Amino acid sequence: MAPDTDGDALLALPHEVLNEILRGKRREGAAEGLSAADLKTFRSLCTVARRAVNEDVETLRIGAGSVASTALQRLQREFSQLKRLGLYDDDVNSRVTGACLESFLKSEKSDEQAAGSAAASHANSSPFASTNLQVLDVKCCLFISAKELQQLLLACKPSELLAPRWAEPPHLRALSVASATLTSLDLGDATTDVISLLDSGLAALPPLPLLRSLSLRRCTAVTDAGVSNLTCAKFPSLTHLDLTSTRVAGASGFASLAGQLQSLVLLRCRAFGDAGLRAVCEQQAGSLTSLVLCGSGVPATGVALWCLQPAARLQKLDLGPSWELDGEGLAALAW
Repeated sequence: MAPDTDGDALLALPHEVLNEILRGKRREGAAEGLSAADLKTFRSLCTVARRAVNEDVETLRIGAGSVASTALQRLQREFSQLKRLGLYDDDVNSRVTGACLESFLKSEKSDEQAAGSAAASHANSSPFASTNLQVLDVKCCLFISAKELQQLLLACKPSELLAPRWAEPPHLRALSVASATLTSLDLGDATTDVISLLDSGLAALPPLPLLRSLSLRRCTAVTDAGVSNLTCAKFPSLTHLDLTSTRVAGASGFASLAGQLQSLVLLRCRAFGDAGLRAVCEQQAGSLTSLVLCGSGVPATGVALWCLQPAARLQKLDLGPSWELDGEGLAALAW
């Protein structure tokens, strides 16, 4: 489609009409609708068309180089349906920290605000207060300070946080500013071992009354001592705990969260054996409904499955491909 023919005609339409055309065309499918090249042309030609396309964007991932040249409030205006925002360091020389992040968080004052509008007085208000932002991913912001993380949380107010991969106790304490919104927290990593998070570090986590899900996957230094810092008093809503590739043995059955965990992931927890399984099922008997044991230290025998007996509410059990159920195992599961 040439910009000087059909493009001109469409760009001349009122914004509301153009918006419906673009949205409708995308719903009809690629065969009948606008091609990717056409949409790109619209975005480059006209801010009205660009808004019509941006209106449907729900996920953005921005490197440090782009972070430095934009602003959080600008993203709020241009992507009104934004639900997930990811920031990352481009390299050691281009980081989401310092002047780069300061510029990103700086308020953009409108003419009315410059004239003294009352709205400008709310220094701690969130640019995303009226939008749908839910997830903040700073997993690959390796140089962000605890204070900067705190400022970012205050600005975005996410319900889900993928914390920096090398988060230390000061970063964990900074999460206190998100205690009124945070329901999901990922301190681990899907692809890389996290060696910076120690048992003592988990004690730095502030009370998070709304937190429902916590991931410590591949936090390879975490043991039962670290999990004991997770208590019902600090995390009264916590029901899902991912301990993938940690060094937990489960000897206490994670008693600090007794009767609260509904979903527990023990994938590749080689120190977790049948004694731990029995203790967990006893301590979490009234709540546990989902359990993942793939690659754990629980012996792959039918006899070990009798340890599950106390967990009467268990609905989902993942044993992994290496487990061969014999008659004893089937009897245990049928009990």
